[in-house]
Amino acid sequence: MNKRFKAILSVLFAVMLAFVLVPGKAEAAPEDNTAFLAYADSSWTYQYWGDPVDGIAVTDAQVTGVGQYTVGLDFTGTADGKATGLAFTAPMIQGGSANFPGHVITIDKIELNGNAIDFTKGYANDEEGNLRSNIYNEWVSKLPDDARTADGNLEGASSIIIDKELFAEVETLYVTFTLSEGTGVVAQPTEAEPEEYIAPSEFTAFLMYSAAENGWEIYEPIEGVNTTTILGDGTYTVTLKGADIGATGQPSTAQVFCVDVPELAKAMLSLGKNINNYNEAKEHGLPTDLEVSVEVFVDGKKVRTKSELINYGDIEEKGTFRLELYNIWGLHGASIVDNPPLFPENILPEEEISVTFRIMGTGFNTEAALAEEAAAAEAAAAEEAAAAKQAEEAAKAAEEAAKVEEEKKTEEPAAEVTASSEDTSGGFPNALIIAIVVVAVVVVAAVVVLILKKKKS
Repeated sequence: MNKRFKAILSVLFAVMLAFVLVPGKAEAAPEDNTAFLAYADSSWTYQYWGDPVDGIAVTDAQVTGVGQYTVGLDFTGTADGKATGLAFTAPMIQGGSANFPGHVITIDKIELNGNAIDFTKGYANDEEGNLRSNIYNEWVSKLPDDARTADGNLEGASSIIIDKELFAEVETLYVTFTLSEGTGVVAQPTEAEPEEYIAPSEFTAFLMYSAAENGWEIYEPIEGVNTTTILGDGTYTVTLKGADIGATGQPSTAQVFCVDVPELAKAMLSLGKNINNYNEAKEHGLPTDLEVSVEVFVDGKKVRTKSELINYGDIEEKGTFRLELYNIWGLHGASIVDNPPLFPENILPEEEISVTFRIMGTGFNTEAALAEEAAAAEAAAAEEAAAAKQAEEAAKAAEEAAKVEEEKKTEEPAAEVTASSEDTSGGFPNALIIAIVVVAVVVVAAVVVLILKKKKS
């Protein structure tokens, strides 16, 4: 009996030891040499960075060396059945920087919702120990120093190689790429003669706005929806109506509120203008060559705004001039959130939101803008003078009317006396009665004279 009990205990200890010594599956990060498709939708609701995510079916690949591989994501199992929009996507090889040094990822095919889509030239680079090739990465302002391509030529290579508008609704996304050996030498762009920069004669400003709810989200310019044309210096208005972007009501959480003018920063910098009112030391409100002021209207009502707190300049270093009014992911982290030009709870429109901004000192359209402002000031002064004159005439007319009224009151007693003296019991005027009496006296006198004459005769 004791032998049997000892045997059972031995088996149990063996089983327990086996469980203890067998390593569990690592959930923190994919294993080295695992290729996966990193993705974040426009609201960062659905993301995949190699770790398991409920509802997202993934296709990863174990990379063993040079060759062709396919990675992908299926969002149909999520609560929404799809991902909406696009903030970032790129195929990556975990640990690829160390395990495949100098190698290159070249995109062969991109299939969106079962259909192959067009794309342009990309590049490979190392990022935090991983080897990757950006498909859409709007935070890259210039190619990294270790950017490389299979043909050794970076001309035309970009961190954005697809049309973002195609990714409005993403059910499935698959990317096929080829991993090829690299030389270990970073590809260099071909030398070209620098071209003289010629600034455009006009620019397109657009209102960028997003909230967490009800479809209030637009990050790109759409003509007739959130854009206006500007010439440089001057005062301009740009408006966004919820009906134009399918917004269904008032949101409750503002996220991004900016006015962007693509290429205006590049144009101003080409003139040697100082346009950034901040620096890398997180100092804000620094002097520039520009004068900037802003008025904000939500559903037609003016919102209190402190223009001196606006961050502006080439914030993303893409040549785009930005007026950053509010941005939870904004310049220097929380500075725009902690000390915003306006309160986020005041920029929650039901129907529309509008920005009127004045910018001077760009180096473009200056004379015309000054003339326009002078004309506007002259017109305002003329209007003010006309209003003052009208008010003065009205006051004078009122004074004269009051004087006439006072004279009327003074004349009323005399008129009453005259009127009473002219009244008779028979309704005849006193003057008429006197005239009759005089005539009667004259007649009587004549009669008396005649009688006296007869007597004498």
